[in-house]
Amino acid sequence: SQRVRVVNLTNLQYCTVLDPIDGDGKPQLGKRKLCYSEAGMSFFLSPGESLAGGAIKSVYILGEQEALLVAAVETFTDEKAAGSKVHKAGDRWLVKGPCEYIPAGRNHL
Repeated sequence: SQRVRVVNLTNLQYCTVLDPIDGDGKPQLGKRKLCYSEAGMSFFLSPGESLAGGAIKSVYILGEQEALLVAAVETFTDEKAAGSKVHKAGDRWLVKGPCEYIPAGRNHL
């Protein structure tokens, strides 16, 4: 029998699923899916899916005097930004506190 891994996330954790399975059961090779819920969540990884870095990560909690320098690895649209901001590969920007920040999966700190 094959072991199935359950992923449990609290409201202060997130993860990125690599090669996620779509609603029709087809693998989306090369794609990434960000998983996060303010209420926490649990789900099972389907065969072929894996977690980026093999781990669950903690949400960045920034204080009033803190900021993160973020760089886009590939072009993407930031849906959480006012007006759905498009960041091109190589763009850098500051995320200023106070706030909770979850990387979009297409950028690094």
